[in-house]
Amino acid sequence: MSKISGFSLVELLITLALSSIVALSLFQFYLQVYRNSLQIDAVNQIHENTLTFRHLLAQRIQSAGVLGCRKISDSMSMGGDISHRHDIQIIPYNSVLQHKGIPKAVKQRMQPDTDLIWVQRVIKPMQIESLQHNGHIRARGSAYYERGDYVALSDCEKVLFSNLSANTSIEPNTQTTRWHIQDLSHYQRVPQLYIGKWNSEWIFIGNTGRTWLNQPIYSLYAKAQGADMAELIEGVSQLHVVKSNQIITATADFMALSTGFVQHKSFEWIWRIR
Repeated sequence: MSKISGFSLVELLITLALSSIVALSLFQFYLQVYRNSLQIDAVNQIHENTLTFRHLLAQRIQSAGVLGCRKISDSMSMGGDISHRHDIQIIPYNSVLQHKGIPKAVKQRMQPDTDLIWVQRVIKPMQIESLQHNGHIRARGSAYYERGDYVALSDCEKVLFSNLSANTSIEPNTQTTRWHIQDLSHYQRVPQLYIGKWNSEWIFIGNTGRTWLNQPIYSLYAKAQGADMAELIEGVSQLHVVKSNQIITATADFMALSTGFVQHKSFEWIWRIR
């Protein structure tokens, strides 16, 4: 009668236990690698968002007050309707709610306890070839302005703001209809003259209405005068800005959205207004 060889029950139990330990170790290793990958993705997402944030704000801060050939300044002579004419203003949330010059849509979306950046500048400035006493002009570009728009007329030393009383269009090498602008005598004698729409843009933190892991998602928004509101960067939850002389300091909190967790980081930037 032949003897049948094999594993004993004890040997099978030991093998099973060792296999379970190895499998558990491999699973824990995989889980740790997966978590590390998520954290790396979160860090990269925040890094990319901070670069975009810095670029967008620097672009707007440096363009604030631009008239075409130079920036508006306290030393520049101003005329016309100069109420609420500025280059850049920092407005806290509580003051935003009371400000008549800020659109209702911005007030409704803006996140409490944050700051709003209000930038004003000339968009698409054009050089004027000729300006007559009766208000007829000839320019090198084309533009369309609506009734109620503000235009800025500047020779780089003096600027005249005017609120248009009628829709006005400009075509290249074509004399426009009469502009209803007062005191044009000074500007008829200057060799370099620019005109453009004096436009406002509001940059702020707003609630997107979306959630992640039961937490609300906030984003950086921009609302330009006469344009729709635009969501610029998802995951920016705070914005605090201080303007002191020619220095602007901005602190922002960023939120990276990854599977299973939310990561927050805060950054600070400093810009010099030129």
